[in-house]
Amino acid sequence: MNNQSRSLGYLVRTAVQNNPNILPDVCSVLNLSSDSKETLFEACDIGLIVTPDEYVLLAQALAIDPDKLLTYENSDQYSKLIHCRGSFSNQSDCDKILDLIDSYIELVEESSAHKAC
Repeated sequence: MNNQSRSLGYLVRTAVQNNPNILPDVCSVLNLSSDSKETLFEACDIGLIVTPDEYVLLAQALAIDPDKLLTYENSDQYSKLIHCRGSFSNQSDCDKILDLIDSYIELVEESSAHKAC
């Protein structure tokens, strides 16, 4: 996962929190099997990876300019994910830490998948 996918997840989560009526449309664009807020928020917290076509559809569902989806950055987006740390003076440091955590999780999941074979 990278900063852009986490930023997109934060933007979508915030938009749905502010306007719950868009939940079914957003879940449909993201191909989620359920239109529950919990399922969507779980995906958003991990980070969203979407295709170029999905960017356009997601922008329509959120009623925002598609370019905003590509360029959105928010410095408080991780405050709830790394709550024990406090705020970062440099967002790049936070991104690096989250990238390391994501890499570790992917490594553990890949290792578990190979053990199951």
